Amino acid sequence: MKVNEKGVVHSPSLKRLDEDLDDHNLKELEEIFKEAARDDAGGLDMHQFRIAMKKTMKDFVDDQELDTIFMKVDTNCDGTVDWDEYLSYMLLEYQKKENMKSSEQDRPFPNPMLEKQSNHLESICRITMLTAYSRQNTTGAEIDDSSCRYLTLSKEGTFNIWSIDWVLQKSTTFESSVGKYVLLTDMVCLSNCNCVAVASTEYEISFYSLTSSLIQKKFQIIGLEHCALTMDFSFEVADQRKSILLWGDSNGCIYVMRMYEKPNICLYTSSSQPTISSLLKGNVPNVIVTKIPRVHPTWVQQVRYYVSKQVF
Repeated sequence: MKVNEKGVVHSPSLKRLDEDLDDHNLKELEEIFKEAARDDAGGLDMHQFRIAMKKTMKDFVDDQELDTIFMKVDTNCDGTVDWDEYLSYMLLEYQKKENMKSSEQDRPFPNPMLEKQSNHLESICRITMLTAYSRQNTTGAEIDDSSCRYLTLSKEGTFNIWSIDWVLQKSTTFESSVGKYVLLTDMVCLSNCNCVAVASTEYEISFYSLTSSLIQKKFQIIGLEHCALTMDFSFEVADQRKSILLWGDSNGCIYVMRMYEKPNICLYTSSSQPTISSLLKGNVPNVIVTKIPRVHPTWVQQVRYYVSKQVF
């Protein structure tokens, strides 16, 4: 048994015993165990186990290591090990190693986490990805991974755009339209029109267009009855004109806004500031808004739309 410079125990004999026994070795061991059974010994004691293993491995094996293995194999602690006990031990060791290999391969985060410094002053209320699409085909749009961007937003209004490798590309601050201090509550990406929607304690939802050179507020939904706290957005990849925006508010209500034209077209061309009242009355073409009152007795903390089931 050796200890390397990192303090890790390295045991060649244990490795061979656990991993490198071939069919010939196993048959030879089995015959030794069966011979002990024929002699009515029931199994091998510790001394006999040492002799059998050394004979089988044709190599020097440390007695202390063999004693350790013997105690692992002797699960009923009767001082002897039989062939069934040894096979059970080998099977368990094999399964343990396979599980370790599988867990190494299936780790969702194989690399160590890195801490990124940012200019956010308050708590971050949303981290999301703005998905980029390369072209449209018969089955929909193809995602362009290299052009996708991560977006982060904190409650005081700091908005950052990051590359796919988390390099900061652009930063701005979303400010109140009335000049007072407000908190932002949530943000969703509208990837079908390269925009983001941002909810705030001003009882409105603001829509910002994102271009390579400019981040600009384009339109708002104003006059909300209560503060929108959480949002979700989804669109049909095959027909990007069709989309749905959900939000839950501080009064337990949920709003469902279905759009049959891209948001930057149907909302911007109708009015730069459509009210929730006009949307509920159906006064904005290609937009249908439904209010589901008091779904929850208090704040709605999260809403999600499931495309495959078309439910939320």
